[in-house]
Amino acid sequence: MKIAKILSLVGTEKFPVSIKGTIVSFQKINLTNGLEMAIVSLQDDSGIIECCVFPQCFDEYKELLKIDNKIIVEGTTHLHENPRKIYPVKISQ
Repeated sequence: MKIAKILSLVGTEKFPVSIKGTIVSFQKINLTNGLEMAIVSLQDDSGIIECCVFPQCFDEYKELLKIDNKIIVEGTTHLHENPRKIYPVKISQ
């Protein structure tokens, strides 16, 4: 699915998504409980979207989360959110 399509979806529920894109920004966050997560901006030829990579997913896939890496993200988006974000459960190359 293209990022532009995800951004244009209408509704109020969670929606499953799978997108392929290039990481254009990466910010690691150290949580107070000692865990790590990241905010990643993913770009394809239709736009840019932010991905919130929570600790369990971050720990499993952190080696893939590097600027300019092309990745495939599977997860959900919450259609009521503005700006729209993706919450990955699986990341691959």
